[in-house]
Amino acid sequence: MGHRVLGVTVGDDTIRVAVVETRLRRFELKAVHEIARRPVGGDPAWVGEGDAGADDGPPAIVREPPAASLARALVPPPSAIDSIVLAYPGARAFLRRLSFPFKEKARIDATLPFQMIGHVPVEPDEIHCAYARVPADGPGAETLAVAVPIDDFAAFLADARAQGLDPASVSVDGVCLLSLAACLPPSGDDAPSLLVWAEGGSAEMVVVRGVEPVVVRSVDLGEPVAAGGEVNAAFLGEVLLSAASASEQGASVGRAWVAGPDAALLAGPLGEALGLPCAVLAPSMLAIPGAAAATGAGPEALKAVALALSAAIPSGPGTLDLRIGPF
Repeated sequence: MGHRVLGVTVGDDTIRVAVVETRLRRFELKAVHEIARRPVGGDPAWVGEGDAGADDGPPAIVREPPAASLARALVPPPSAIDSIVLAYPGARAFLRRLSFPFKEKARIDATLPFQMIGHVPVEPDEIHCAYARVPADGPGAETLAVAVPIDDFAAFLADARAQGLDPASVSVDGVCLLSLAACLPPSGDDAPSLLVWAEGGSAEMVVVRGVEPVVVRSVDLGEPVAAGGEVNAAFLGEVLLSAASASEQGASVGRAWVAGPDAALLAGPLGEALGLPCAVLAPSMLAIPGAAAATGAGPEALKAVALALSAAIPSGPGTLDLRIGPF
């Protein structure tokens, strides 16, 4: 048995995990699970802003920690030798594509906070930065860089550990989807691809030209992407904005993919809005070892797979990891 990488997404009621096994520089998708989080602690408590004991809110159901859900589903259960990968909220991160006239890691590490300072509302000593290299020719380095407030990231890690999850790697919403760029189904041409992940009131959109990131966005809509069989117009607008931004950078999207719990509902309206073919993307469609056997995993599991791949593939912008330096 090789080393297990567990890409994990946690919801209120369910937890999804993709298991990728690595051996040297090879990897294989071994399993994908969706696990219901069991209620614990007896009857739900009523919560609200009224007086103590007031019956003025919905029942708050206490559910088992994510670690307990994983322990029930995985054989063997997760242990310290496994690598858990989580995603930091994209709405709390600041992403930039930055160029440097040098390639040395130490020089990039020293310069990066000051390059990001004009784009974030905090001081250089209050942000934590990470980057991944973007393939490029020339004497310098092309990077996809992220900055997050140190206190926010420390709180994110503390909360994860309180839930029994101590991530070996932490990607970022949106950025983790870039790990799929090299394994999307063949389209028959070299046109850029748009990949959309949508769940609840959040949407993540990336446009890639080969493996090169052109657009990486993550937005909180404040309302569901779909409800009552209807697709949210604001969601469609954000996707169109992403495609338009890519086009302005010389990357006109030729095909779109969508994943998430409502992917089947979203694909048609997205294709109409974009004027492009838009298909649902499930893990079994990816060009990676083991994917063909994952026929029971639907598009709602794709982000968990992307997270696992972000720590399994050897290089590329999708490997960006916030667990570096002091973290």
